[in-house]
Amino acid sequence: MRFNLNDIRFINTIVCVLCAAVMLLSGCADPEGPVGANVGDNGIGGEAKTVEITADKDTCLAFPPAQTGSSPYLYVGSAYGIEASTLIKFHRPVSPFEWTVDTAYIELTVQGGFGAGEIFPRNIAIRQLDMVWTERDTIDKDTIPPGWVFTRIGLDDIDSVWRIPNIPTVDWVTDWLSWIDSSQIDENWTDTTRADSGLTIYLKPQWASGSDLDRLLSFNSRTATEDTTTGRLKPTLYIVITARDSTDGELYTDTLESIASDDMFLLDYDEAVVSDTLQIGSGAVYRSFVHFDLSNIDSVNYYNVINKAVLKLTRFPVVTDLPLTLALKPYNVLDSLSADYRAAEIRNITNASTAIETAVDTLEMTVTNGVSYWMKGSDAAGWLMLMSVAEEINIDRTYLYGSDADSARIPKLTIEYTRYER
Repeated sequence: MRFNLNDIRFINTIVCVLCAAVMLLSGCADPEGPVGANVGDNGIGGEAKTVEITADKDTCLAFPPAQTGSSPYLYVGSAYGIEASTLIKFHRPVSPFEWTVDTAYIELTVQGGFGAGEIFPRNIAIRQLDMVWTERDTIDKDTIPPGWVFTRIGLDDIDSVWRIPNIPTVDWVTDWLSWIDSSQIDENWTDTTRADSGLTIYLKPQWASGSDLDRLLSFNSRTATEDTTTGRLKPTLYIVITARDSTDGELYTDTLESIASDDMFLLDYDEAVVSDTLQIGSGAVYRSFVHFDLSNIDSVNYYNVINKAVLKLTRFPVVTDLPLTLALKPYNVLDSLSADYRAAEIRNITNASTAIETAVDTLEMTVTNGVSYWMKGSDAAGWLMLMSVAEEINIDRTYLYGSDADSARIPKLTIEYTRYER
């Protein structure tokens, strides 16, 4: 028998259709396959179900401070139970052939602040530290050396640029500028640990008798974006010198500039705080755990394939001028939680982060992958941990209703799934 070209094309089409059907049926025949597959509302042989579950347990805990070397802001002061201090380091600028230091100062650009205290708190001490560090280090605030207090805030008026004068003394700056790098150290110089370090300035709240500092002041860090319209925003050290370019050169006045090479803020707060509401925060890190009882989903008589799961949260109206957390992300808890929630291991599943909008009181977070892990039995069923997506970037906070809220505001989990008889 001879076939023409059209006959061959028709036969190929039939074969492709039959192959696709076999593959589809073989995939659906195994309901214990990948949980969370896109079965749809009417999986072959399955029954589409939807269940809404309200949270039955929750807790909120403060965690150790985040590493803050990548933050666009620097903080100093105390408010909302948080005490903040700041480290700034400058490397030596390129200097002329010959120079003497006339004066030196640092300028910081005020970004804002929050708290009920003075707009510009004046009881903050500025210290010069003998300390080798980088902003990539994890620094324990209690190990910072005492340093030398060379000035305190005592200004009657302040605008968007704050100048720290008298850094620290002319003689000290002169010596520091002479330490170029370790390759040029005099062999008789014993203090070699300071060779490649920079000028470190430490801004710390200075508690006075009977005073109560209730203000967190924020400055732009070295990562601030500058352009021709904003001018200099980064922390900058200015050294005014009298110099000459050669042995026989004329004396002239110049100003050396050094932008901060490293900076970070350090926080101290009560890590034992437990709140009645769900809190999530950055900088001063707060995370919340919430639990859902899955007993309404029959996993004894049925295989369950998760098609979609959405967590709905409602913001709690707390009056505060703390910045609002930008976005949240849910994580699965791997093991059953004990009394020490901070030790709980979490899974960085592919649930997407959800932005928080100031004009909207509710958040809906897709947690399909997380619920799928529960159904597979690989994670602690029903537990989600909520955290800020950028704990190391800023000091911020958001508050949410928990399991004790009324029916309109309690956290709800809506699960759409397809079930198959076992």
